[in-house]
Amino acid sequence: MRIFAAMDFPAEVRTEIRAWQEIAKRLHSGIRWVESGQSHLTLRFLGNVGPESVDAMSAILDSWTPGPLPFSLESIGSFGGGGRPAVYWLGCAVPEPVRLLARSLGMVPDDRGRIHGGTFVPHITVGRTTAKPPAGPPSRPDPGSANPSTEGRLEFPDPPQVKGFFRTAAIYDSILTPGGPEYRTIQRFDISRTHRVADDGQSDGR
Repeated sequence: MRIFAAMDFPAEVRTEIRAWQEIAKRLHSGIRWVESGQSHLTLRFLGNVGPESVDAMSAILDSWTPGPLPFSLESIGSFGGGGRPAVYWLGCAVPEPVRLLARSLGMVPDDRGRIHGGTFVPHITVGRTTAKPPAGPPSRPDPGSANPSTEGRLEFPDPPQVKGFFRTAAIYDSILTPGGPEYRTIQRFDISRTHRVADDGQSDGR
């Protein structure tokens, strides 16, 4: 299993992302675009791990009940590029509880035994290339980008002006297929609760 934890986006937000991708496709046909129905905000990617790692993440997410949390899409960025495979993403503004959750999940070791305590860059992957990015006019430098290099950077439409609320999180298994990864839901968590319901149906006060 290739395991990761993520926040789920509402259906109306995925629709807005799809509309943005359709415009971007006309500019950059060489990018393999991610199906918007699979859009999510990755919190922690573990890779090929066993059930004990899934249980560790499940315990963290099951006890996390902050209530609905606001978000907004606000930027465009990339990882890689410059002749290497590249990932293109929409940046997402999130409140501090989401960042703290990502930090907690980062303490669960990945498939190489590593923990992650570094910078969390909230983003939605919208497209990928497997080689040098297709030719296009360079975009303006973004000092706040996780990848400040402008080499191979492309011009994209402005990000969709979308705001909403996170209400669920999930643990997924990423299954690699010739058409790209497909995501199987292992467990979903209702974060809109402001308290947790115990196994016997009684509130435990959280």
